[in-house]
Amino acid sequence: MSTSGYGLTVDRDGGQFYMDVFYTVDGYSDPETGEYFGDTSWSFSVAGQHGGGGGGGFGSESESIPISFDFLGAGNVILQFDFNFSAQNTFSAESTSFYVNMLIAGVAFIDLVLTGGEDQDLIIAGSGNDSLRGFGSDDVFDAGGGDDLLKGGDGNDILNGGQGADTMHGGGGGDLYHVDNAGDVIVEFPAGGGDAVITSTDYVLGANLENLSVAIGGLTTGGNALDNRIDGSAGADSIDGAEGDDSIYGNGGGGVLAGGEGDDFLLAGFGGPDDSTLLGGNGEDVLSGALTGVSWLYGGAGNDHFIGNASSTIWVSYADALGRVRVDLTTPAANTGEAAGDTYSNIAHVLGSSFGDALLGAGAGELLSGAGGGDKLRGRAGDDTLEGGVGGDILDGG
Repeated sequence: MSTSGYGLTVDRDGGQFYMDVFYTVDGYSDPETGEYFGDTSWSFSVAGQHGGGGGGGFGSESESIPISFDFLGAGNVILQFDFNFSAQNTFSAESTSFYVNMLIAGVAFIDLVLTGGEDQDLIIAGSGNDSLRGFGSDDVFDAGGGDDLLKGGDGNDILNGGQGADTMHGGGGGDLYHVDNAGDVIVEFPAGGGDAVITSTDYVLGANLENLSVAIGGLTTGGNALDNRIDGSAGADSIDGAEGDDSIYGNGGGGVLAGGEGDDFLLAGFGGPDDSTLLGGNGEDVLSGALTGVSWLYGGAGNDHFIGNASSTIWVSYADALGRVRVDLTTPAANTGEAAGDTYSNIAHVLGSSFGDALLGAGAGELLSGAGGGDKLRGRAGDDTLEGGVGGDILDGG
């Protein structure tokens, strides 16, 4: 069966401590006799107190075991919980799962140390400065208030320090962290698995973390040197992928998505129409406004690919170019300047630089805007809109 030990250090005045133990046991039914061998019994001991009970385990059923202890004195008390499961009817279980839910009631804890076992643990602490530790399985930590220390094991853990400046160690496995305080610190092993962070405060991914989700709008967030996936919120986000080949998804709230270094993929409006600005950076980037309302796509350096939806709201902009550009939507291979190497899919609006640019359409009714400088704009076929801007421009509708 299963025998698991859980350690607890309590530093507090009187009150009560409650523990729920959940266990699952796969039972067995003899196909010839129909005899069922799924019943189990359990027992616990703590600080000289003992208890026990029993229940069925067939069909992966679960049972909650509520346990209550009274601590009437002050000071530090160290308890060791031992849960022993045994089978009735000489039954031998094929598999078990086991986790502990540690809850606090009565007077608030000042300091708490909770240590899970080798099986799956659900460890919940209170408002003190707590220390929570799991081991080899998929553990869930909810530390509550205070400045807490959380340490996972080799499993796929979920670590939520709650309010306060928390330090969270995921260990091995693909872990999920919740960050809600600027003082939160995540320590992750190299090659520790596909880890993810959900943040509700300004946050930049630390070392060895791969993925970031932004929970609320208006935050400033960013990636690291790895190839990150960053998902924005429904609000106006400011996201910088930094180094690495990143994938950044706006979620319908607008804002600024910047790829930074590396060959990045930027998608605005993933969760609905938005007004976004996409900045490609120095790599060979893909910038897509195909799902958005109004979007401005700036490729930066490198050979970039721009994706629109042929609408009047998606603009490819070279306004930040340091010299004149030639942009040819029909023959991109003829592009020059900072537009050299760029390609386009369903792009209908182009904004030039402050220099003398050459902007050429694809014959599908584009809007070409020269901005500053003496520009040459040619629409080719279709009902085009040509805006010369400031300077002596040459406009050819085609």
